[in-house]
Amino acid sequence: MTGKFTIISDEWINYILEKIKKGLAYLWSVLITLLLLLLGLVAYLVTVCVHIITWAWSKVSTVVKTKLFQKYFKKHLPSNPEPELRIGLESNIDLPSTGEEAMQRLLACKGKDPYSILGLRYDVADDEVKKYYRKQAVLVHPDKNTQPGAEEAFKILGHAFELIGEPEKRRLYNCQMEEASQAEAAMREFNDLLTNLQDKIQEAANLMRCDNCGGKHKRVPIDRPWYSSRFCKRCNIRHSAKEGDVWAETTVFGFLWHYFACMEGKIYDITEWVSCKKDYFKHMQPNAHHVFYRIATEGGRNSNSNQQHGRSGEADLEDFINHLFHQAMSTEQNGNAQWQPPSQSQPPAPGWGAASAAKKARRRKKKH
Repeated sequence: MTGKFTIISDEWINYILEKIKKGLAYLWSVLITLLLLLLGLVAYLVTVCVHIITWAWSKVSTVVKTKLFQKYFKKHLPSNPEPELRIGLESNIDLPSTGEEAMQRLLACKGKDPYSILGLRYDVADDEVKKYYRKQAVLVHPDKNTQPGAEEAFKILGHAFELIGEPEKRRLYNCQMEEASQAEAAMREFNDLLTNLQDKIQEAANLMRCDNCGGKHKRVPIDRPWYSSRFCKRCNIRHSAKEGDVWAETTVFGFLWHYFACMEGKIYDITEWVSCKKDYFKHMQPNAHHVFYRIATEGGRNSNSNQQHGRSGEADLEDFINHLFHQAMSTEQNGNAQWQPPSQSQPPAPGWGAASAAKKARRRKKKH
């Protein structure tokens, strides 16, 4: 009897031990799986953080560098010095001893000024000009130099000497070069002023008034056509946008939200403006198929201008700047007309009524 109980107890002990081993093995596999999942989650979060930090650092560094350069470095940079008259050589050349040397040097003077062709400084004496011309003209004269191109080299030297050989002609040439240099400097300065003006107008035109904080927020132009601008997750394509449409898209695995709007026929990133009034857009779904949010744009304000009264001077000024900027941009595109997205119906162009009335008046005169 005792032997039977001993066999049964051994079987139970072995059975329990097997179950414990299986349980420990299963628990170990579960722990390993959880550890791997945790490591994957940590790696994913680290990747996302790196992307966010990299993106934020690039934005912040760009803004900081731009602001510092504009506010600090530009103030301490010296103004554009008076342009120097860059003609002639730094020092007079050693006169060539053979016709071949003279020919080789003249070949390297293509497009140079008369002083450089003769091998002289700008401020040499008049006698030096005559001396250098005569010495080199003898070496390349067609009667004494039989090399190909000697006649052309002699003509080049003669033309250079004709411009600065005589004191009166030399003074006239120097004055013309100084005036040309000053005109070039004036045009550069004028172009810089125009560029600064365009930048200022563009910056002012890309500011959006905010009723929430009372300030203005920047909108960033996006290189997207209005007919293919809204990303739809359902269709996996970009749909068209209408004037005033506002929608959201996500990046970096859905962690970063960007808000866009179709305004004046172009697509802008208005994330900064939307971030100031989150409560108004808290129900917006990203990458949606339909658009449920719209804002008033310049086209909408123009269509309702007859119904609006008492607008502030600041709003009128901003509209004027917007109109001026877009008009300037359109003139730079070779006068080509651009398609505009569908918008509210616009009133017929003026002049049709007057034209029809004039035709009726002419018909009446013919009858009489």
